[in-house]
Amino acid sequence: MATRLEHLGFDAIRIANNSTGLGNYGRFIVSALAQEVPTARLTLFIPGRTSLAEDFSKLHSNLELIAPNPSYGKFWNENVWRRYKLANAAASAGAQVFHGLASELPLYCDELKLPTVVTFHDLIYLRFPQYFKAWDRQLYDWRYRSAARRADRIVAVSRQTANDLQEFFDIDTSKIHVIPQGCDPSFYEEISHQTLSQVLNKYRLDVGYLLHVGTIEPRKNIEHCLDALGKLENRSVQLVLVGRPTRHWKTLARLAVQLGLQPRIKVLDQVPNADLPALYKGASIFLYPSQFEGFGIPVLEAMAVGTPVITSRRSSMPEVAAAGAKYLETDDPDEFAAVVDKLLSDTQGLARLSAEGKKQALAFTRKQIASKLVELYQDVI
Repeated sequence: MATRLEHLGFDAIRIANNSTGLGNYGRFIVSALAQEVPTARLTLFIPGRTSLAEDFSKLHSNLELIAPNPSYGKFWNENVWRRYKLANAAASAGAQVFHGLASELPLYCDELKLPTVVTFHDLIYLRFPQYFKAWDRQLYDWRYRSAARRADRIVAVSRQTANDLQEFFDIDTSKIHVIPQGCDPSFYEEISHQTLSQVLNKYRLDVGYLLHVGTIEPRKNIEHCLDALGKLENRSVQLVLVGRPTRHWKTLARLAVQLGLQPRIKVLDQVPNADLPALYKGASIFLYPSQFEGFGIPVLEAMAVGTPVITSRRSSMPEVAAAGAKYLETDDPDEFAAVVDKLLSDTQGLARLSAEGKKQALAFTRKQIASKLVELYQDVI
């Protein structure tokens, strides 16, 4: 007989501090579980109270927040309390299992006999060390290896991440469970003409642009999008980049000048999550030629909305998109441009790819993912 879940604890630092990325993953997982096991208490352990955490906790009646008391400031809360005191706080609160949502676990869970699960999203810092500072790599390595070694079970968000855990950390396969990410239900909802018009007018966009969503960094291969844009037969189509610019944007900006593409490129930073579905919907094609992803959530978001996807056949992208995307076989900008040109002029092909993407996106719903997590928690208790 399966153990009844009554109280789950989570390391919710990303839910409290991050409006995108790992914060969205945490909110998705906790919301899914709040609906799947409505009789269970879900406690979010946060290093400090934020409006993000407070607003999120009000969405479900079975959520509660626990933060350090007293607080000695951001550094102590995030680096001392979260690492050395959090396990005792979770055990004292009566959590049956503790889930680290972002590749980390507090110390002393073993000594307190607190069952643990940890989610790993990727090990990109090991695959592409050139993109990370030496100190950051050392810190990630210490924390991630420690969490992987001590966890009772590991959630890998893709088979690619599971393989990386085996390759780099030598983790027993029986300990790793592939449970994918999902995206907010708003991406699956129909978008009215009024909403679409309001969002596009807000950003001064017309329907039919090419779109990329994600942090503007070298690993995303956005320069390939620019190269392809310059080679398209259609010289009027725009490229919209939604994401946080990093220092790499200066390199891309120089490339845009060299190619004479500045009038055709628009960068949108700090876009509210509520606007994203409509921004995907307004695009003719979503471009995602990334070198490597642990999962690739923007690919799923685009498919759920119904926007045709062109992505690279690398790492986790084929796992996520399957038949719901068109794949680039090389890094050749001529090939990229030819694929985009051909799809832009193929109305039936666009419709077919949109339908395949929406069908594939149904494999990543809240209920399916929450059900798998519930089984895992019951197994570890």
